[in-house]
Amino acid sequence: MPQHVLQVGQNTVKVRREYLFAGTETPRSPTSPPDPDFNSPSTRLMHNRDVIEHIISQMAQPAYTSLDRRQLMSIMLTNKAFFHDAATLLWSTFLGNQGLEPVLKILGEVGIQSYLSGLSEGMSDSEIASRHAKFAEDVTTSIAWNHTLYYASLVKTAIISGVHMPQAGWLSIISSIMPDHSPLFCSLRTLYWAEGFLPSSALLYLLPTTLEILSISIAADLDDDPIKGKPFMKWLATFSEKLSLLTPNLASLSILCQGCLPDWSYQTYFSSLHDVPIAIVGTDASISTASPRPIMSLQQFYLSSSHSSSAVFHVSAWLASNLAPRLSYLQIKSIMVVPKGKGEELLSLLAPILTLDRLKTLDILLNGHELNFDTNALFAIAKAFPALEAVNIHIDADWDYNSGIYPPDLEAVGRYLLLCPALKRILLPVIAGPRSPQSLGIPRQHNRALQTVQFHKICAPLGEHLRAHELILAALLDAFPSSDQSGNFLQRSSWVLENGRFVPYLFHIEASPVFF
Repeated sequence: MPQHVLQVGQNTVKVRREYLFAGTETPRSPTSPPDPDFNSPSTRLMHNRDVIEHIISQMAQPAYTSLDRRQLMSIMLTNKAFFHDAATLLWSTFLGNQGLEPVLKILGEVGIQSYLSGLSEGMSDSEIASRHAKFAEDVTTSIAWNHTLYYASLVKTAIISGVHMPQAGWLSIISSIMPDHSPLFCSLRTLYWAEGFLPSSALLYLLPTTLEILSISIAADLDDDPIKGKPFMKWLATFSEKLSLLTPNLASLSILCQGCLPDWSYQTYFSSLHDVPIAIVGTDASISTASPRPIMSLQQFYLSSSHSSSAVFHVSAWLASNLAPRLSYLQIKSIMVVPKGKGEELLSLLAPILTLDRLKTLDILLNGHELNFDTNALFAIAKAFPALEAVNIHIDADWDYNSGIYPPDLEAVGRYLLLCPALKRILLPVIAGPRSPQSLGIPRQHNRALQTVQFHKICAPLGEHLRAHELILAALLDAFPSSDQSGNFLQRSSWVLENGRFVPYLFHIEASPVFF
């Protein structure tokens, strides 16, 4: 059975597949014979399962400081007298940078740093292998190592900064001596990882096959300049291929671009980020290059940028088309300020993703983009994504009657609902406020799945917004007569249709733009 491995220099480091810890103590049965050593107060306390679990469950609450949690984790790492269920309460809920410190401290006590410093370039392969075998034997029989593996195997969620992690070479040594060839946190389900300005491959050594949610922030940003975009795309392609091998159960991937590197360092940064190659080791110890493959389990993708306008759409479309054939949720966010007339039109920006007809949820958050939003844009979205269940288009919507650009009216919204019959949630940037009663033009209760309706702006002449609001609400109630309108919230309020009834969503209705 082939195994996935990482290669560092001349070393081949196995990546964990599964990890089952067999050393968990079985709780004392009420019918067990009395223990002759069960005579001290501390021993009695440690055998009181209810008390211990209550104490640790309280320590696991967010109300306790990181220092409290760290101290308790440090105690656990040197003492396995805690019940398994009690320890799980603390370790499985959260592990941040501060919670990681005790783990790294314990790992340091097994002599990894001394081992690395004792290696020299003049050593032969046989000398290195012999030294490594002796080191592995010493480490794997130590109490500190045993405790570390146990508690690390309980971690389900982690928030880690790569800056606080040891060098990738250090982690490669750790992974090479794992008894089952699994990573340190072998049960990890959710990982929030932040890369520093110095690119590293440390993340790759911590990715288990159990991982389902990965959110990674990088110290560089997307850019609409194609020259700067190429290094990013090359990194994303290779990184995604490695994820498909290391995390076959990954369901959600988030990439947050939070930095702005100097122009000269883009290529350097991305070429060194997660650059450890992946290889396949066969049962006969032969090594072959891993073949790229789609991430079949990936259903959600989130991309955020502060310096990109159009590139975020091209990147999302590329990933969905090439690496995530089952993607159903897409969220694109850009906080780049793009004044009206200085950037592309909304439909032009959306063009790369309009081929992803399998999407069920689409979130477009372009808070700083001043873009026209009209009926054509609304229908283009509806026709491109007929299976949509939720749509959120949040832009600084504008319109220009003199240029023939009109925001969607109630009739257009009704046609949109007919095109997307599965829609549960609709949030649009603007709607044209009617001056007289108007209908959505759809059969009553046509869209039984609809739960939320919201518009960020009402386009109406100055002084007529409240009247327009009343007419829009009346049209919605007419189209969905089973919805219960309890109370009077027509005054300076918007509305949300939740679980079959309209409830207030307060905000000021004015002639000036309204932002949330």
